[in-house]
Amino acid sequence: MSEALAPGGSGSGKYRTLFELGQGGTANVSLAVAGGPEGFKKLFVIKQLRSIYAQDADFREMFMTEGRLSAQLNHPNVVQVYEAFEDVTPTIVMEYIEGQTLDAVLALRSPKLPLELHLRVLSDVLSGLHYSHELRGHDHSPLQVVHRDVSPHNVMISYEGVVKVLDFGIAQLAGTSVETETGVVKGKLRYMPPEQVAGDKVDRRADVFAVGVMLWEALSGNRLWKGIPDAVIMKRVLAGAIPEPSNEREPIAPELLAICRRALAPHRDDRYRTALELELALEEYLATRSHYASARELSRFMNDSFAKRREETALRVEAELGRSDAPRSSLTRGLRRSSTPSRTWLTASRSLPSDAPRSKLWLVAVGFVLLGFATIAWGVRSKRQLPPRVPAAARTVSVRIQARPDSATISVDGSTVGNPYAESQPYDRQVHVVRITAPGFEPEETRVRFDTDVRIVTALAPLAPLALPVPEPKPSAAPAMVVRPRAPSVASASASALAVPPPETTCDPLFYYAGGIKKFKPECL
Repeated sequence: MSEALAPGGSGSGKYRTLFELGQGGTANVSLAVAGGPEGFKKLFVIKQLRSIYAQDADFREMFMTEGRLSAQLNHPNVVQVYEAFEDVTPTIVMEYIEGQTLDAVLALRSPKLPLELHLRVLSDVLSGLHYSHELRGHDHSPLQVVHRDVSPHNVMISYEGVVKVLDFGIAQLAGTSVETETGVVKGKLRYMPPEQVAGDKVDRRADVFAVGVMLWEALSGNRLWKGIPDAVIMKRVLAGAIPEPSNEREPIAPELLAICRRALAPHRDDRYRTALELELALEEYLATRSHYASARELSRFMNDSFAKRREETALRVEAELGRSDAPRSSLTRGLRRSSTPSRTWLTASRSLPSDAPRSKLWLVAVGFVLLGFATIAWGVRSKRQLPPRVPAAARTVSVRIQARPDSATISVDGSTVGNPYAESQPYDRQVHVVRITAPGFEPEETRVRFDTDVRIVTALAPLAPLALPVPEPKPSAAPAMVVRPRAPSVASASASALAVPPPETTCDPLFYYAGGIKKFKPECL
């Protein structure tokens, strides 16, 4: 284990690197540990600008801009940055995510990531990107963040099934002192839209295009520009010559093809306007499947696929921590702590000289007994007087609701919200009522708990047409008359048809979706 990071900055002496995780074009990434009182230890990821670039003022400023921007991002699907400081080497401290990049997942020969889980990953990526695009500064002005480097390399999937967007190192945002020079292309060419390849100014729709490329690869099971030289890729992207995805193993659903085409539109005005629109399109498709792809299923896939690699990493971390005299497990830590008093007592009693008077021995024994009682009494008293525990940092869940028709009204706990609705709510584990209504449609009410991310994509069922009452004939005193039927004329037939319109067909289709669940209309069975 290396020494602590260079002293003199805000992070002096706080972190010790354990081992290197990887190297990027301009920075090195390492696993580090921060220590504290009472054996406190926490793992972090340390990103440091490589020494060859640390002497360049522009690179240093760009690196610290990434740290300042990332520190403002607080979303379940974006990596959390805790600190950025500039000692001898500019450093960013971020959360340690125990998992694998999407690039590593897609490199698996077997098992392959199922399509529905792949779409779940992309949907979560879009959720994190939309949050970043909507970010406002401390003065509430839009920062107009564009990631510009969205790719499977910058998407992390944890073993718990949580998806995180990484590396805002070349992100574009308003108000920064470091801007991209005209004609300079930054990012990964194979995921760039035409305007980024041309070196023009980009907006959030560039990130939508990049996710569109990732969707193309999910549908086809191959990389979009595999084996094609960069110069050819640039020409084809600028010309808008992007091939349609195809898959020999299984046909691609027409809905997904339409979504992919729109996301990859060469002209940005023809794409989805926001990452949220593309996310909801994928969510609406997932809601039509036989089962809803969840984070739990993604977690199971990750643990089954990377069990050996996860164990190897855990053993390496444990070994590195062991070198700094860290206890190897919580069990041994507890045993050591519980055994300490008895060893101390024996050492104290044996340290007395053999010729010490018996009275001194008794005094020592009585002193220890009284000290023990005093400690117990103080513990009981302090336990009663403990102040209420200060709650940890506020935790939130992502709540996303979309209803059809577009005119539907969504309310949460009686308060009307937008349609679609996408907000972060406090993690409170309470039951909340979601009600969706629209004129001419059956209302729908769902109860959810804010203890995990909530996604509802539903289509309301039309109301059945009302049957008009047929008036009963009034009794008449006149004798009954026999009226011979007469064939109606064309005019009278058409008039009667206009007078009483035929009932609308409400059984096409026979089903609708509510809360992600396929439901059949009882009146049509």
